[in-house]
Amino acid sequence: MLYPPVEETIRNTAPDIIVIHPCGALWEGDLIAMDAEQAVAVCKTAPHAIVVATHLDALDHATVSRADLRQHALARGISSEQLRIPEDGQVLEFSPAPQNA
Repeated sequence: MLYPPVEETIRNTAPDIIVIHPCGALWEGDLIAMDAEQAVAVCKTAPHAIVVATHLDALDHATVSRADLRQHALARGISSEQLRIPEDGQVLEFSPAPQNA
């Protein structure tokens, strides 16, 4: 879930890569995992980070699919380069960020 302490941590640490679980899972009507709007908010909070969305299309109580998330993010100006939505079994590789001397 995205809430103020998480946003503050993202802002204070400026990570290069963030892994999120934005399936919009509900339990007895309550949101128990990030949804598409929170995924977009993470991307906007960390505009220089790569955000990886995992566990999509995997839970029976999820409300956000890969296709839903892609459409929602693109409609809000979040590129597929920033928000990565891997397929099942897809391996993502990242190079270390260059270090300033």
